[in-house]
Amino acid sequence: RGILQTFGDQLYLLPELLPDLGKLKIARNGLHLGTFKKKRFEPSFALGLALKPSQVKQSVEIDQEEFVKYAAGETVQLSESLPNGWYQVLVQGNGLGFAKVTGNVLKNYFPKGLRFKWKMLVKVACLCYSGSMDFFKLSFILSQNLLRRQLSKFLVKLS
Repeated sequence: RGILQTFGDQLYLLPELLPDLGKLKIARNGLHLGTFKKKRFEPSFALGLALKPSQVKQSVEIDQEEFVKYAAGETVQLSESLPNGWYQVLVQGNGLGFAKVTGNVLKNYFPKGLRFKWKMLVKVACLCYSGSMDFFKLSFILSQNLLRRQLSKFLVKLS
């Protein structure tokens, strides 16, 4: 529930009881739902994180190996062909944004600023497979800009 607002070609969902913020400069005044492009609507990464799998019509689950590729910016080959369209990407049942599926290819729409570097992922994978930490928990922490430096220092000490 809320108020839909457009800002240029961007669509946002604002809280219903939001006070007048006309005199303030705000970077994002609500949940970014997506972008209007030509004759289509592209759902946002934030929307894919905010929605539960039960709230979307189409979703696709990826495993740890596919997640590593996806989080590094690569496309993912799916084991089966799906109808073309936008799908919520799920990792262990949790939303990880939206991606476009064409046949058996999951096209990457993971934000470039959050994509992992392969060398860092190898270190993360070694930590996780040794049982030191859950893979997805550590991967999520790495994606957070505030903790990236601290974790990088920790991983350097391990190598």
